[in-house]
Amino acid sequence: MIRGGIQLIGILLALFISSMAWAQSQPAIIQGFIADSQGEPLPYSSVVVKTQSQGAAADEQGHFFLRLQQSGLITLVIQSIGYETREVELFLSPGKTYTVNEQLVEDQVALNEVMVSGKSKTTLLREQAFTIAAIDAQPLKIQNLDVNQVLGRISGVRIRETGGLGSSMSFSLNGFTGKQVKFFLDGIPMDHFGSSLSLNNIPVNMISGIEVYKGVVPIHLGSDALGGAVNITTQQNVKDYLNASYSFGSFNTHRASLLGGVHFPKSDIFLRASLFFNYSDNNYVMHDMEVIRAGNTTGKAELLDVRRFHDAYQSQAGTVELGINDKAFADQLSLGITLSSNDNEIQHGYNLTKVFGEVRDEEQLVMPVFKYKKQNLFTEGLDVTANAMLLNRQLTNIDTASVEYNWLGETTERIDANHGEFSYYKTLLTYDDWVTQSSVNLRYAISPAQSVSLNNSYHYFSRQGENPLVDREFTPFYKPNTIAKNISAAAYQFSLFQQKLKTVAFYKLFAIQYHTVIEDEETEDYTLEYDESQLKNGYGVASTFHFNEWSQIKVSYERTYRLPDGEEIFGNGLTIKPNTELKPESSNNLNAGFIVSKRVNEHLFGLEGGYLYRTAKDYIRQDASNPVNSNYINQEAVKLSSVEINAQYHYKQLINFSGSLTRQHNTNNNKNDHLYRDLLPNQPTLFANANLGFQFDNVGVNRSRLSVTWNTLFVDEFYWKWPSQGNARSKFTIPRQLLHDLSVSYQLDNGQYNISLACTNLTDNLAYDNFNMQKPGRAFNIKLSYFLDK
Repeated sequence: MIRGGIQLIGILLALFISSMAWAQSQPAIIQGFIADSQGEPLPYSSVVVKTQSQGAAADEQGHFFLRLQQSGLITLVIQSIGYETREVELFLSPGKTYTVNEQLVEDQVALNEVMVSGKSKTTLLREQAFTIAAIDAQPLKIQNLDVNQVLGRISGVRIRETGGLGSSMSFSLNGFTGKQVKFFLDGIPMDHFGSSLSLNNIPVNMISGIEVYKGVVPIHLGSDALGGAVNITTQQNVKDYLNASYSFGSFNTHRASLLGGVHFPKSDIFLRASLFFNYSDNNYVMHDMEVIRAGNTTGKAELLDVRRFHDAYQSQAGTVELGINDKAFADQLSLGITLSSNDNEIQHGYNLTKVFGEVRDEEQLVMPVFKYKKQNLFTEGLDVTANAMLLNRQLTNIDTASVEYNWLGETTERIDANHGEFSYYKTLLTYDDWVTQSSVNLRYAISPAQSVSLNNSYHYFSRQGENPLVDREFTPFYKPNTIAKNISAAAYQFSLFQQKLKTVAFYKLFAIQYHTVIEDEETEDYTLEYDESQLKNGYGVASTFHFNEWSQIKVSYERTYRLPDGEEIFGNGLTIKPNTELKPESSNNLNAGFIVSKRVNEHLFGLEGGYLYRTAKDYIRQDASNPVNSNYINQEAVKLSSVEINAQYHYKQLINFSGSLTRQHNTNNNKNDHLYRDLLPNQPTLFANANLGFQFDNVGVNRSRLSVTWNTLFVDEFYWKWPSQGNARSKFTIPRQLLHDLSVSYQLDNGQYNISLACTNLTDNLAYDNFNMQKPGRAFNIKLSYFLDK
């Protein structure tokens, strides 16, 4: 019944779009391609009718489409940041189509300033009604960074890790945490990609940009994100290129990546491939650990500095994509496949009282992906984007040791040989996850100032488990646990006052159905079955007003839902318990902000600010108060307020500075709870970062560049448990941290050959992202990279 209602809504909205298109008089159509002097696309270039402010923006491939209800002589003004403006005259006749292909010449002064800011391809994104932090990753590719390290420099973003390379991580955005924020790779949800394709694994070499949506998320992502989304974009240009890098660093850390693409112009076939490899012993020093030496009969612990001995991590992934572009039936159509795996040693549990010497996880993933994109499908102005993904992921928990370890790696025999180090019983539990994901997005341009969009996204997840060491009926997921979600959305976008005011109104329909089998506590076998289905409605509006070319304000409101996922409902059979009573969380979100970016001669000044107010019901959070395992629970009512400020300054190619400060409060808003108005546990409230960089051209040899970058992170102390509970000694404080990173990069032959030296945690401060979880100390690394573009 739910699916039938969704299909009926889609049909009615499609008929509405068709009737609107039919009602239009015959317009003049202008389409074309904007490129640089080498013929490479200029994404998001603007094409505007002079003196009228009617226009369009090119897409990621440099293609644009413009529909005009007028005739006679017009002048098109074509612009892209960092390039000289071009004007083209056309004489329009109703009903005719005109093609404009232009190559822009670099404006050397403007280009230099833009390259320092790193936003030459993302400025128009920031000018949309949505609140977006857009990052061009091109200037960062030579540095030894992960995607999460780049994200960590954005105002309002806080990333927390439990250890070194490959460790588990959590992400918060303006107070929205965990799965309230959704992640996408080229528009495909990353919910079940596993740890081998997580943000702290993907090297920055592999991406072209990052879009961080704060608050309202556009419907084309097809998401039930509650308060934001991160879309990571990879190389999508159809061209010949090669990129290779290798880095080596402290704790025996090795990282390598190889990316390449080839285009066959005669057939318009392209092939892209990427590989990356990560390995680290993660054997950094832990300070003041309680150690009971082997053979110690008194049970008295010593405080020692020890080195982690069972925390090695290895991951590898490869992607191949074959496609065709610029055909009558498709602007771009491709089929790709991704293979990844990892081997993860586990040193300890949620706290440091239990030390493991043999526990580990193994993971394998296979994921074919289909992508399709076409502008002007069947009729002028109708654009279609579609993707589909099938994923199979196998994760094995290995806990079969018959001994116990201390922090020195010493062992003692366990009295009960059937017990594991972490699990009550030894285990070789393997999850077999199957995921099907599809999304279709249609956008119809009614006029240059109006458009209507439709999106439908479907998600199906199934998990089945087996454990050769345990009888079948005592194995979690021996019967498949399934969950299906469908999200349908419609949006109407319009602009007024010569495009100074841009507004998007939208509606979303959320549907969820799940079937789960959990353990009967009396018999300890997995026989209790639950079936549930729910339907929710969401809606909202986002608007921005441009006072002039350098200042704008933004306001948005959204009533939305976040559907629980499989692990939150089912658990994982080991460290997370199931909760079949878990409800979707709902939220009313209000965002407001401003952007100011002003150039004064050779100086560029920027200032951005944002405020978020949110009331949530049935807030889903992880209750990690148990040191052994945890589960997800609903917090009846939560109130959030968050303020952020970000400042930037750039001077030519020489100096660039950015700094941000975020203050946020997540509080219990249940008036009937004795913890009313108390801060939610385990969430930072105040943090800031700053980045200062210097660039020098032609150092030593011509066509070279020397870059020096300093980055600082500050996080104020916060509490692991409810702040109002307990005395001063039992607050479980996560202490304040102040960390500094320094990197020096040297580019030769205009960036074809690169070397980068970096030091993280320069002052070797003892730092914690999570309670009692020490982060790595001072670390050094060197990275060599090579770029070749044709």
